[in-house]
Amino acid sequence: LYEHKLPSVPAELDIVTSGEGCAMVQSVLRYNIPEVKENNGFEISATPLNLNSVDQEPSVKVCSKYIGNREKTGMVLIEIELVTGWEAVGPDRLINEVDSGVQRVETDNEENKVVLYFDEMTIDEKCIEIELKQVIFIEDAKDATVTVYDYYNTEETATILYNIIA
Repeated sequence: LYEHKLPSVPAELDIVTSGEGCAMVQSVLRYNIPEVKENNGFEISATPLNLNSVDQEPSVKVCSKYIGNREKTGMVLIEIELVTGWEAVGPDRLINEVDSGVQRVETDNEENKVVLYFDEMTIDEKCIEIELKQVIFIEDAKDATVTVYDYYNTEETATILYNIIA
């Protein structure tokens, strides 16, 4: 097996072979790699939990708090993109948890994302835990993003990258 990484694209790659037999050439182009911008108004973290536990389901714990100039925000959304190969298990249960503060949950299966709605966020950190299920093993899965933002003041936002290595 021979692998060659191109330093930049577009690029030209010539392949020359000789002899008899069968050959295969495979090309992989990675695009849409998420970028993280400077945090503005929020702090956020994402921590994978119970990845190798035999009695607890794997999950990701997402914590956020408001660090902007106001006492509290308006409506806040946390968008949790899931690492490829993983899916959320019953995120709607967060609505019924008294301490979560989650008012609404949307699951976007096409984008592999869970969106949580909060009425407001203050300097008091809010943490939620989303149970996960690995549906397919992906070798060298790329980082996913977690973004928090004020729905009515989108300049106040924070994004982080996280990964799940089981």
